[in-house]
Amino acid sequence: MHDQTCLLPREIGFDDGLNIRATGIDETHVRTLRNLYRNGVTVDPITVRKVTRSDASEANHEYVLVDGMHRLTAFEEAFPGTNEGIPCVIIEGNQKDAFMAALMANRKVSRCLTAMERVNAAWKIVREFPEVSKKETVEATGVSRTTVGTMRSRWRELEETGKTDVSGNWMVDKETAEWHPEEMSEEEFRQRATVMKRKLRQAAGKSQRHNFRLFSTALIEAFTKDDLVEAIRCIDDWEDAMANDDF
Repeated sequence: MHDQTCLLPREIGFDDGLNIRATGIDETHVRTLRNLYRNGVTVDPITVRKVTRSDASEANHEYVLVDGMHRLTAFEEAFPGTNEGIPCVIIEGNQKDAFMAALMANRKVSRCLTAMERVNAAWKIVREFPEVSKKETVEATGVSRTTVGTMRSRWRELEETGKTDVSGNWMVDKETAEWHPEEMSEEEFRQRATVMKRKLRQAAGKSQRHNFRLFSTALIEAFTKDDLVEAIRCIDDWEDAMANDDF
């Protein structure tokens, strides 16, 4: 059921579970929308969900935002302290319904989700909304059937081993087994190291690889603290071996 109305910005609450963007607010996009509102241009309504009695955590608001953070922010900036409401589409349903609606909306608007945001959204569906079919997940996120199938298999594996406390980042959570270099032959170790080196260089690109602050920040965010500590220890060992001509 979808109803349309206008709501004051202060009547609308937020649910972090519905935030599928990793990049936060795009100020340039907000500024563009703010100018549209001020100039009286019709902007698509935002989408909100009517809160039910079971949503105890959201009891402070009757509605929570599903889609339209940039539009809501721009509207508040265009008309600060206004007593006029922003056009809204109201949906009813549970958390899963709201999340799927947010995904479908972000496939249509001009500021589309990034590839990584879509992949992580699909991973969230697999983990938190198992009743959603593979077909529905593919349609909502645009992620391939093969990837969604891999996610479902991975989640079953994690549930069976009791390791369900995951990061939510598919690139981190998808690893199926730990890598034990000591179990490899020296030749296999070198081959894997060469492949990894090539992938890292391709992913970073020549110009970005020489932006050391950018490159180091990416590494820090991609790996856990323990991973980085272990990597630093290995680098120290490698430098010692080089100094002693043991490498």
